[in-house]
Amino acid sequence: MLPYHSAEQVHGALPWSTLVPAVRDGFAAGATVPRRPHGAGASPLS
Repeated sequence: MLPYHSAEQVHGALPWSTLVPAVRDGFAAGATVPRRPHGAGASPLS
């Protein structure tokens, strides 16, 4: 079973002063993703 963490525990554990700017910079920089397979049977999960 996964442990429960209250909002206060999460807030106290995360490094907000560095996390928020890093997330902001990541969204501003954009991202690249691999091409998705298309068509019947092309899914890697099938």
